[in-house]
Amino acid sequence: MAVHRDAQHPYCGESVGRRMWLRCDGIFLASELACQVDGLNVSPNQLMVDKKKVAAAKLSPKVQLRLQDAESFVYPADYYDLVWTMESSEHFADKQKYFHQVRRTLRPA
Repeated sequence: MAVHRDAQHPYCGESVGRRMWLRCDGIFLASELACQVDGLNVSPNQLMVDKKKVAAAKLSPKVQLRLQDAESFVYPADYYDLVWTMESSEHFADKQKYFHQVRRTLRPA
């Protein structure tokens, strides 16, 4: 998920911009870290549940969720400050391709 953040937060240690979070609803990043979030999920059913959670938390303006495969997501190079993968990478068929995609979209440190 992609996140924009203005203030410092103890989990980050510094101010950050865009974030990507895979297989999640994005509520934690959007609320606790004050971030704009892009989230991916390959399951239409899980995506629907996640979207309902985000709407109930009134975070829809901050969280964009998409039905998309993590191994082939299309975001520009050097776009994200952080990519957070949770409860999903063990299911990726081509982990090397996934990590290549992550590296391509991360901004240089």
